[in-house]
Amino acid sequence: MRVSGDQNHYLCELCDPRPLSKEVLLFPQPEDGKDDCLYYMTLMRDSGLQLHVGDAVYVTQDEAQRANRDLALTVRTALDIFRIERLWISDIGERLAYGHYYIRPHETFHEASRKFFHCEVVRVPLYEVLTLDYIVGICCVMDSHTFSLGRPKGVIEEDVFVCDYRVDKTAHLFTKITKSRYPINCSSYCFNRFSEKQSLKRTYQPHKIPDGLHRMKRRRSVARMQSSSSAEKSISASGATDANMDDLDSKSLSVLKVSDLEDTCACQTPKDGCVLSSECDGTAVDEPSRPKHKTRVSEGPRDLEDNLPLAEVKRMKMETKRRRLGEILDKLLSLMPSSSSSEEEEGCIDAAAVLIKGLVPDRGANLRSQ
Repeated sequence: MRVSGDQNHYLCELCDPRPLSKEVLLFPQPEDGKDDCLYYMTLMRDSGLQLHVGDAVYVTQDEAQRANRDLALTVRTALDIFRIERLWISDIGERLAYGHYYIRPHETFHEASRKFFHCEVVRVPLYEVLTLDYIVGICCVMDSHTFSLGRPKGVIEEDVFVCDYRVDKTAHLFTKITKSRYPINCSSYCFNRFSEKQSLKRTYQPHKIPDGLHRMKRRRSVARMQSSSSAEKSISASGATDANMDDLDSKSLSVLKVSDLEDTCACQTPKDGCVLSSECDGTAVDEPSRPKHKTRVSEGPRDLEDNLPLAEVKRMKMETKRRRLGEILDKLLSLMPSSSSSEEEEGCIDAAAVLIKGLVPDRGANLRSQ
């Protein structure tokens, strides 16, 4: 109360209440502080919220949330958690706070199998100076041992968090906090104890897929597999249909050929070995307007080869290859540069004959050499 002992008449606050300011000045002032600034243990925000050194508060960067300042209408996960380490008023009258942040488990880099408490936060060495206008409300951050004993008075369960670890600036390396710098007062006048100490267990995995979404993903994969299998079946069925259609077309063509041969004879049962049977009277049963004797279609080259001797067939094939080779060589020679047409006529040779002569072995020469 900053009351000196040399006063002659003094009454207590119950008998003689005095107006006291809720902004308590820090005494003595910090040695590393600025000379033109006043440091406080508690400061009041313009809306009547009293802030203490060591309090954990919600901080927001949104202008609408700062204007509203109603935690009941604000989503807690959209707010940052900030620990106040110093409070002061600058030389221009600006109310400032200095401290560090806490981050949530999904904002850190960790193994996918690592588990946390549902209300766990991690201390990060990110310090900042901000005005009291950025503070929306008060929360509570405590260690797991105090969390299992009870809850501070005047704080709802939604605003209570656990912090047992700190990380580096990159949020990769986790380090256990052995002793809290800001312990919670567990006295009966400000702390509600549980009847029994609660057993805590880390079961929260930030990157785990929920059961509903995992089941939905499995259904989608099964449906995708079924659709792909049905597509493959339809493709195979269409391929089989095409093959069957090809077989039917070949069969129909063969049937048509046989029917044409049968139609050449007027008899419904033609005799074997003859197109026109001797017993045929020359009239067709189904088509009376058709001529009596139908000429047969000329045989193809394959049929002619079957009737010719083997030597003659080889000679014909050789002539065909020679003719094609000669055409190709003529085209190549026409593309080559030449001095005059007379030289071409003098040096004109049958290149195909020369190549064929070189390719075909001279059996007589071989016999003579033997």
